Amino acid sequence: VNSESQVIPMGLQWDPNDYSCAYDAFFTIALSIWIDAPSLWTQIFSTMSPYMKLLAEGFQMFIRGQTALEGARNSVRHQLHLKDPHAFPYGRKGCDVGELARILLDDRRDLAESVIACPSCRKVLRYSCGRLGQIIEISMNSDYLSIREMVHHKQKKVLSECCTHCK
Repeated sequence: VNSESQVIPMGLQWDPNDYSCAYDAFFTIALSIWIDAPSLWTQIFSTMSPYMKLLAEGFQMFIRGQTALEGARNSVRHQLHLKDPHAFPYGRKGCDVGELARILLDDRRDLAESVIACPSCRKVLRYSCGRLGQIIEISMNSDYLSIREMVHHKQKKVLSECCTHCK
């Protein structure tokens, strides 16, 4: 007799009274990442935000049999609701999964350094330390043939305006 073993993926049970779709989707993905290396991902989640730390603690309790996955979800959801009841409501009104992800993954640590130095004298002209990301405004009416050309031109302009030491 050949028996097939069936692997049932872990996930959350939807709450039809307090719509939980966004939480269930996000937390199921987080769980599938966390489950591969719980101690590593608990540490990483804990540095992201207080909510991700609470979620990791809930996952640990689930693995130990101390709570259901829905208990972990509801614990984080309660804290989010306390923070912003409009964005994270209870009842038959869901929340925006994008807003949920933004709040959960809002890492406030400095993640990058940006240094602009004069290529001639090596004097540091600008230094910033903070979060990743740069906004560059691109005009549809620009004379640049490519984004690369536009960025190169803007870099040259910054260097020529800033370095008074070499002028």
